[in-house]
Amino acid sequence: MKKKYLVFIIIIISIIVLFSFEMNVSSIILDEKQLIHLQEAKPPQIYKNGILFTYKANAKTVYISGSFVKWEKLIPMEQSYFGVWYYFHKEALPAGDYLYKYKVDNFWVLDPVNSEVARDDYDQVLSLLKIPVNLIIYDSSPVRDKKTNEYMFWLENSSAQSIYIYGDFNNWNPFQYRLSREGNFWFIRLKLERGRYGYRYVIDFSKEILDPHNENILVNSANEPCSIIYVP
Repeated sequence: MKKKYLVFIIIIISIIVLFSFEMNVSSIILDEKQLIHLQEAKPPQIYKNGILFTYKANAKTVYISGSFVKWEKLIPMEQSYFGVWYYFHKEALPAGDYLYKYKVDNFWVLDPVNSEVARDDYDQVLSLLKIPVNLIIYDSSPVRDKKTNEYMFWLENSSAQSIYIYGDFNNWNPFQYRLSREGNFWFIRLKLERGRYGYRYVIDFSKEILDPHNENILVNSANEPCSIIYVP
């Protein structure tokens, strides 16, 4: 009986840890056009295409700065229709701890909705943002990993059962490269040699589409439009 109870406790703890991680790093691509409709402030939210900082208070001006920009600049925040100040950071960051603070009408303040704090080298208390894994910004496709020279092709789709990619890099074989799935986020990593490559996606073996996150389009040898990537 005690063993069953112990197993049950371990399962519950595992679920809590997993849920906490998923809340910190979202698999969602944030629609930036919706930020103007923000109604409440939350601790920093990590999305596939950036980090959202929010602050709500009656203020004339609000700025943010932090170690994620090496404290080198004050970034003006925008205000939603409902009085929420926001900044969407869209630069890749390595995993680690980052300190930040808001400057509200010329007064530096902590993030009131973020309970995580830490001290810097000058013993100042600052708000803390933890990034558990290297942050890659998915604002265009494909995304290049400079360390491995791999290219990650990605797209969002909530209804597909399978998505394949094919193109010049595999002699247009539509059955070789299947994308992996995390929620509605589909992706695949390919290592490509120098050159120009056309490619398309195949959804559920019945529908072909161009890459919606790649503006480079040309016509291939079969006189069909295809997305284009240039590998230097």
